[in-house]
Amino acid sequence: MAKKKLQSVRGIEYLGPVQGKPGIGLYRVRAVVTDPLTGYRHEIDRRIEAKSGQEAALIREQLREKWLSAREEVEQPKQRLGEALTAWLETKKHLKPSAFNTYRLAVKGWLGTPIADYFVEKVHPSKHVAETMIGWQEGGAGITTINQRLRILRYFAKATENEHVTKGVKVLARPFDPESDEISETGRGLSVDEYRAWLLAGPTARKHKGWPRMWALLFLMAATGMRYGEASALEWRDIDLDKGVCRVRRAQWRGHLGHPKAVASVRDVPLQADVVEVLKNYRQWLLAKQIKGFDSGIVFPSPQFGQETKNGKIGKYLRNFSVRKAMLAVCAAAKVGPDKKPIELGTRPALHCLRHTMNNLIRQTASELVRQSIIGHADEETGHIYSHASHEEKLAVINTVFQLVKGA
Repeated sequence: MAKKKLQSVRGIEYLGPVQGKPGIGLYRVRAVVTDPLTGYRHEIDRRIEAKSGQEAALIREQLREKWLSAREEVEQPKQRLGEALTAWLETKKHLKPSAFNTYRLAVKGWLGTPIADYFVEKVHPSKHVAETMIGWQEGGAGITTINQRLRILRYFAKATENEHVTKGVKVLARPFDPESDEISETGRGLSVDEYRAWLLAGPTARKHKGWPRMWALLFLMAATGMRYGEASALEWRDIDLDKGVCRVRRAQWRGHLGHPKAVASVRDVPLQADVVEVLKNYRQWLLAKQIKGFDSGIVFPSPQFGQETKNGKIGKYLRNFSVRKAMLAVCAAAKVGPDKKPIELGTRPALHCLRHTMNNLIRQTASELVRQSIIGHADEETGHIYSHASHEEKLAVINTVFQLVKGA
């Protein structure tokens, strides 16, 4: 019998009778399906035996459903925790450089553990995550660092709908230290006596040609409570020496220029008369010495301005390392530092302790609203309300602080 094509049913072709099987015919059945895992089209092409074209059509449909059912039952490709963390980190590159670095270091910490090779759905919060944290602690890692890593892992888990990874995991408790807890109540700043000694020692703490720049920056930070990133990114257009005001509009981190930490950090800070005088003298020094980078408009240009740094960038801003060394020099000259308990429990004072100092002093002399408007501590939702503090009100507070420090 010659081959004939069934016109009534699509995708079915009669090929002829099956020898030795009366009433049974050989059919070619074809069907096109879409793979649910890939979205690609797949063609089913089989030869089957059937009594009629209608039975062949039924068999074709069964083959189609069986193929789709098998594909749907196949497990989705599994992803390891390290791979998922790395992919998620790539989505955070829009953050401020300093914030992205925090995420990067936390992810790096998790990538260095065995659980980075575990499939995400197999990671157990208490058996794997909590035990890893305890292992870090026993290995000497700082509790702040460990809890930071957990915080970032929680962000990842929530963003990727893998809350089971950190469910129930608690941050590590800081060991109780009566002396530390007592000092933490007032922050890690200088006392009034230490602050007074520090200010007196600053102008002549070091005898080198670049000291006027270092002292001007340190004194500005100490007298306003600015963060290092904010003060080091200032441009002369941000400072009005006649009106005695400094506009904080940007911040830098390792040479990367960006916006300040939060909405409330964008603020106008009053400059007390002593600060204005120091900045005026500093600017005259820049002009007289024709310091590199002065014409760029940056208030505190790097001594290596315009030169390529180790990371391949062109130097513009003072490095944190250099300013920290200057900070320690002033502390040594003032005999305030490593052996004095009120400063970070005997450790070397960080630049940020100047901000703590001003914050503590302002708290003693001003309302919370004014303190927030000077320091820029408000969160993004409520930051706008602090702009209502007037310049005169803020300047009066700063003057009161200086009177307190000078002993008046």
